[in-house]
Amino acid sequence: MNKVIPSLLAATLMASSAVAEVVREADADINYKKFYVNAEYQSLDMQGTSIQAKGLTGGYYMTDALAVQVSYLVGDEQGIDLTALNVDLVGKIPFNEFVSLHTEIGFTQYEEEGRWSTYDDNAVHASVGIAFENDDVAITLAYQTYMFDEYDFNADGFGASIGFKF
Repeated sequence: MNKVIPSLLAATLMASSAVAEVVREADADINYKKFYVNAEYQSLDMQGTSIQAKGLTGGYYMTDALAVQVSYLVGDEQGIDLTALNVDLVGKIPFNEFVSLHTEIGFTQYEEEGRWSTYDDNAVHASVGIAFENDDVAITLAYQTYMFDEYDFNADGFGASIGFKF
């Protein structure tokens, strides 16, 4: 899994840049909305414990295929309170006018209170999924993974978001 994240980042950057350049050359007057806000849900498995996290995401498209975003997630499950702040690079590769491959890679600041004490760590976050969107609304379904630094464990699961572009 440690080799997957750098490969995903490289593929995201190269593909997003290539797609953006092709689209720019084909239609110099392309019009896309740059800012977006999403409501997000993630169901993660963390060492046998299922965590349901909900949050808000805000992002900015630098090109029509490459964005930066910040997400704030909270969860309260089985006596565990968690908060996470993600900062991600987002790439999308369109399949057609409404469907695209959606990838994210970035860093997470994570804090958990509950089980035995307070746990605070950083993680590398990666996600790959499918986005369904039009000019105003986007729905994304994705596989999520977090690789933590200090205690060498992963959190894997699925996420969904719905958002609005402006």
